[in-house]
Amino acid sequence: MNDLVSIHYNLRLRNRVTNKRKNFDPIDYESIDQFDYWITEEDNFPLLDYDELQNMLYNQDAIPRITVEEG
Repeated sequence: MNDLVSIHYNLRLRNRVTNKRKNFDPIDYESIDQFDYWITEEDNFPLLDYDELQNMLYNQDAIPRITVEEG
């Protein structure tokens, strides 16, 4: 078991050294244009006023509230 651990450690250490030597750019500039939606501004939705909220709550399509009678 100790041999496996030492081999695994040495392999990781060797890979770490070789990865430091590579010229690596973490930003993929080619894919920025494909995903530009996350850069855009958020839409500001207007706040509901009291009358609109009341119309939504008591609308014909609203889910009715069921009361449970104890007895």
